[in-house]
Amino acid sequence: FVYYLKIHRCASSTMDSIFARYAIRHNLKIGHLYSPKHSYPDRSMLHYLHNKGGQDINLILAHTVFEESQIRQVLPNSTKYITIIRQPLDLLHSIFDYYKLCKAFSIKPCDGALQVFLNNASAFDHKARHTDCCKKSGNAKYMRSYTKNFMGSHFGYEEGIKESRSQLKQWIDYLSERFDFVGLVHHIDESLVYIRRLLCLNIKDVLVIKLSKTKTRTV
Repeated sequence: FVYYLKIHRCASSTMDSIFARYAIRHNLKIGHLYSPKHSYPDRSMLHYLHNKGGQDINLILAHTVFEESQIRQVLPNSTKYITIIRQPLDLLHSIFDYYKLCKAFSIKPCDGALQVFLNNASAFDHKARHTDCCKKSGNAKYMRSYTKNFMGSHFGYEEGIKESRSQLKQWIDYLSERFDFVGLVHHIDESLVYIRRLLCLNIKDVLVIKLSKTKTRTV
């Protein structure tokens, strides 16, 4: 049983493909999230987890906000908790390129646009909450900041705890204890080797081919 915390722009599609391929090969059940009104980063997503058929769920791979109490409702205590994170600045570059924020925020020219964004990040984040995509999906109130704890929000980070060093440490200690493995995008090969050993996979189960990678940066 595996819960994979799928973090945007952190090798998430690569890992999703690896787990999904393994599940198909071994006839395992992947828990899918079906809800027209709830999608990431709505914290209640896991309430809408539906399992077709009588077989128990073996894996959760969707983009979710980490909520252990909800996960335990559909996966057993023996579940392995796994995720991949990324160097924050490199992640921001990737987000900026992938979501074409230069065009979305009408920043001209695109060269140097990231610095313009960082100089007034709060205003741009506020604007992001009111984009057409958020309005159409009904997720404007859940929209996370692109620049403030983007990865932390996937782990269930609450803005209030930043005011308390002790609470922040407790939260980090809790995550360290709960997750069986946290890999790094910049060490993806080593991370895959560890995951293979952790889950007793075959070497062919973690083989990947790089199909998409940002070649140049415009920010």
